[in-house]
Amino acid sequence: MLSLFGPGHDHGGDTIFDVWKNSSVEMFFMVMSWVLISVIVFELINYFWKDSLSNLLKKSGKNQVAIATLMGVIPGCGGTLFLLPSYNKRELSFSALTAAFISTMGEVAFVLLAFNPMVWLWITTISIITALVVGYTLELTGLGKKIEQKIPFKKVDYHKTEFDSHHCEHHNEENKKYKQPEFITIINSKILPIATVLIYAITAPIVWQFTVGSSKDYGAYNTFSNWLGFVWINLLVLWYLFKKALSTKYDIKRVHIHESNDKASIIHHLEDAFETFLFITTWVLYGTLIVNMAILGFGEQNINALFLAIGPFLAMLLASIFGLIPGCGPQLIVTSLYMGGFVGGSALAANAIVQDGDAGLPLAAYDKKSYIYTQIVSMLPALLTGTTLVLIQEFTKNGLPF
Repeated sequence: MLSLFGPGHDHGGDTIFDVWKNSSVEMFFMVMSWVLISVIVFELINYFWKDSLSNLLKKSGKNQVAIATLMGVIPGCGGTLFLLPSYNKRELSFSALTAAFISTMGEVAFVLLAFNPMVWLWITTISIITALVVGYTLELTGLGKKIEQKIPFKKVDYHKTEFDSHHCEHHNEENKKYKQPEFITIINSKILPIATVLIYAITAPIVWQFTVGSSKDYGAYNTFSNWLGFVWINLLVLWYLFKKALSTKYDIKRVHIHESNDKASIIHHLEDAFETFLFITTWVLYGTLIVNMAILGFGEQNINALFLAIGPFLAMLLASIFGLIPGCGPQLIVTSLYMGGFVGGSALAANAIVQDGDAGLPLAAYDKKSYIYTQIVSMLPALLTGTTLVLIQEFTKNGLPF
């Protein structure tokens, strides 16, 4: 079994600082560089194509399930969050909403794209097929309509409701906070994004070296870049945590769930892209350090023996249950375990089907019955798909391709 981001690396002579530094450097150059590119690209797609998607949804008719599934596939939670106002007005069916929730992976998609695009493609394909089967089964059997009838209609003005994209905290009018200090805005929306892009530009050869697995030694430039990457990624995480601590006092708002005819400025979308980047950086670095520190503390062979004792079926079951926890953060830990080789593709796929990233948080806050029903409906296909993949993984000659 391979340690996370360090194929064949022997942790035997490493100190805690070595593990911290190596994990940070490999994370910064190997994964987060491509995550940053991905989140920017998809935020720009959201900006330029949002109105077209809205019009397509309104004209979709019987194709709602298919369109909602494809919108759920968009990396990040934007595509699925975009559907919530339409579902709230019952312009979108419960069947289509469930399909979108099944197909979405939230920020996990960005990490898998950066880690291994083929893994992302396999998981996405499985999620799409599952979402379409479940969505159209609900639609054609009338079960989706029956569930809708059990859910009391409660119109929510998502346009006026603001959510933090990674904690979805509702800011009540009667509980207003102080306006965020100007220095936070300047650092968060200007200094850190520009500095991060410049650092990646300066260290581009190192990014490429990690991407292709090259062992070319650039001498002092390698040393300088590694230390720069180590310091910068940890500064970004500290800033994110500092900002979250301040959010208990100041009104630090991020993503607005807009009605379909609203278009925020392109600058706002780029700021959201960087906020997503900070969030993913923090959680995935947590996951990386947890895994690699466990390897250092308990030994890779002992941890390997533990997961072998658990077995692939129980690991898949636990990953599915873990998917019920709202938010992207906990799911990134499951992804880290997969990237470290501790759980198989069956666990990753089952988790991807159940979890709905941050998209489920606003729905859970304002329409608990709808949220509970989507979770119940998605759990069964997750277990069926996961069990099938476990059987393929364990009892076929070639196993799973991911």
